[in-house]
Amino acid sequence: MKIKIIGAGLVGSSIANNLSINHQVELWDLNPCKFKIKKEVNFNIGDYTKTQGKYDGFINCTYPFYNKKASENMLDHSRVVESISTHFDNYYNSLQFAETILKEGGSCILFSSIYGLKIPNYQIYEKTNMFTGPDYIAAKAGLIKLVEYFAAKNKKIPLRFNCVSPGGIFNNQDKNFVSKYTSKTLYGEMLNPADLD
Repeated sequence: MKIKIIGAGLVGSSIANNLSINHQVELWDLNPCKFKIKKEVNFNIGDYTKTQGKYDGFINCTYPFYNKKASENMLDHSRVVESISTHFDNYYNSLQFAETILKEGGSCILFSSIYGLKIPNYQIYEKTNMFTGPDYIAAKAGLIKLVEYFAAKNKKIPLRFNCVSPGGIFNNQDKNFVSKYTSKTLYGEMLNPADLD
């Protein structure tokens, strides 16, 4: 199978490395990769809409960060609106692109979050410099419904749309946050990127 993945961060790199064991993988990002990529993974920098033949799968692992100023209020109206717009633009464009490269059938996967399903417990952020704003929650909740829309729209062809909504993924976060977060999980731990492979 030939699979195109966009987003070479913590999750995307791990998924690409694992899938490359048995599949042909193209990994795309706008920046040079910070993570170790197996030589079997074809890593590219730039426009992911460049296509080379038929694909069987498309996975969007990107998180389009809004470039906020250090002094900017996370709850500022214009910041929240622009951040949501940036996310929606990324998700909508990638879903339309998936329709194009998978028109003969295949599987499209995007990543939402547990915060697309439930509101954060803000007590876990106390005594940390971390915060989850309304833009993240709105974007991730909206993504779930957007994926459902594309799934219904394409139900007459063998093209599957799925949305994964994982809990917190460990990435050397503040120790206070990790301690509080893991105290509320079933197994007392956060996810590792490999858990999503």
